[in-house]
This record gives sequence, C-alpha cells and structure tokens, in this order.
Amino acid sequence: MAKDSIIKAAVRTEKGTTNVRRLRRTGMIPGIINNDKCESAAISINQHDFSLMLHHHASERLILDIEIDKSPAKKVLLREVQRDPVSGEPIHAEFIELSMTKKMKVKIPVVLKGEPFGVTQEGGVMEQLTREVEVECLPVDLIETFVVDVTSMKMGQMWSVGTIDAGSKITILTDKTLALVTVLEPRKEDEVSPEAAAAAEAAAGPEVIGEKEREEKAKTKGKEEGKGAAPEAGGKKEPAKKDEPKKEAKKEAKK
Repeated sequence: MAKDSIIKAAVRTEKGTTNVRRLRRTGMIPGIINNDKCESAAISINQHDFSLMLHHHASERLILDIEIDKSPAKKVLLREVQRDPVSGEPIHAEFIELSMTKKMKVKIPVVLKGEPFGVTQEGGVMEQLTREVEVECLPVDLIETFVVDVTSMKMGQMWSVGTIDAGSKITILTDKTLALVTVLEPRKEDEVSPEAAAAAEAAAGPEVIGEKEREEKAKTKGKEEGKGAAPEAGGKKEPAKKDEPKKEAKKEAKK
C-alpha cells in the first residue's frame, strides 16, 4: 500500500484569481476535494509542508489523511498536482475522497531497475516505451510504483505490460500486449562506399549551369561588349573640314 501521510488544511471561502494570488503570497496554495456524489470542497494548504511531503514519495499518486480545520481526518487520493512552470513548486492540488471498501481506478508509474545484459554486454540501447499503467484496486492495496527488473534483458528483446507482476489484489487495465521496454541495436550512421559514390555521380549526369550562373555570364559578356563599342559611340567627333572651293569663292568676291 502507498504509505499514508497526514496534511492539514483549512476551508477556503474566497475564490477568484486575485484571491488565489493573495493566498499564494502568504505561503498557502489552493486545493479542492471531490467525492463520488459530485460534491466539492475548496481548501488551502501550506505549500512548504505539502512540497516536503511530496519529496518523501516516489510518486504523486498518494493516499493521504487530510484534516480540515481540526475535523476528523478523511482518506483522499491525490489526483493531480499543478506546478509553477518556472520554479516547479506546487501551486494547486486536487484530491478525491475515498471509500476504503470501494475499488478505484488510478494510473501507477513504472520504474525500471538495473542495467540490461543487452546493454552492458552486447552494446545495445534500452528504451522505455510505457511509463505508467492504469489499474483497479481497493485504496488499501494501492502501491506507489511498479518496479520491473530488466537486468536479464538481451539484445533484440521486447517486454510488454504483461511482464509486470501486479499481484492478486491489483488488476491492470492497460492492454497487456502493449510494449513496455525494449533493447535495440545502436543506430549506425550510413556509410557510402567509393563505388556507390561514383555510381551516384554518374547517374546525376553532366553538371547543369544554374540560372544564377547564366545571369552572371550574361552580365559579364554585356560589359565586355559595351567596353569595345565605347570609342565609336561615345568618342569625340573630328571637326568637319570646310570645303576649300567655298573659301576661294569668298576671296574672289572680296577682290
């Protein structure tokens, strides 16, 4: 059974974002307790004490005794913890009130123990494919984690959820054929042989000049042609020679 812990809480009457922020500034966090009658109770709990309690457990799927304003303790299941995305500290907690005689459904984490033979001796790589399974049991039979010893796994082996030993008091609801863990051969980078590289180059055909290279060649050719035509088009023109007969005619007229 998951080890019980006791936490103290107070009834929370003020709700809303502003009041919740004010509550957190005092070192408390909001929480809620739901029951099977669709009733809920808003509470506040000490953040430091709650965080300290969580650090002593391998899982957050815990059965707790919760005392609200010194009233008799209730058995609750910690269903969900919301955490600050930056600090990781809990900022909200949700609980479910339990009946110790009624079975419940809950997800239990799977923890792998040891190093597989296929990793240490055969150079393989272990990969965990399923990290939690859904179960059904009485609250008194709940455990925090399933521990699976993988030291005997060899290269190429795959164990399914059915490998988990849940005992007689816990029923695993997750498909037992679902892959749980496997040991694979390490991935190798593709190596291309010289023969394969030569064949690929031959198949690619002659080098094709790109559009950009064609434009550059066209620009270069245009510049060279422009330089050759410059003296003819833009050079200085020689002054036109005056007709000699006209000069002689003018001189005769003056005489």
